[in-house]
Amino acid sequence: MSVRPKECPIQFPDIQRMMAAASELRLKVVGLYRSLYRTRQELFHGDQVALTVSLQKLRHGFLENKNEADPEKIKNPIFNFLNKLLHNQLIKLGEEVNYLLKHKTVQCQLNNTGNYEMKIRKDTTLLDNAVYPNDKR
Repeated sequence: MSVRPKECPIQFPDIQRMMAAASELRLKVVGLYRSLYRTRQELFHGDQVALTVSLQKLRHGFLENKNEADPEKIKNPIFNFLNKLLHNQLIKLGEEVNYLLKHKTVQCQLNNTGNYEMKIRKDTTLLDNAVYPNDKR
């Protein structure tokens, strides 16, 4: 004689789905950290002070939010009305910072002649200079 257990009235959330979402978010965060770390190394190559300071800032920024468990804060959109359009706030900000550092920032060093030499990398965005008409005053 088998006894059939009563149905449990408590509904448990889909734990596997929640764990998969948390794992996906963690992978995004770790990937972003690695990307920013590599960009920092390439951008400030040879400048030990800039490398040290940028590493401290990078670590501080990620460790500050390391234990953040509130998914609404992690995934809080920059503006509520853009909720469907934007990724989560922290990852989006990190991606934008990485893009700006990688493509829009150059390192300049003072050479022996008193001029600055600009280190242009393969990722640096190059634009044509604007041509202005001669100003005849």
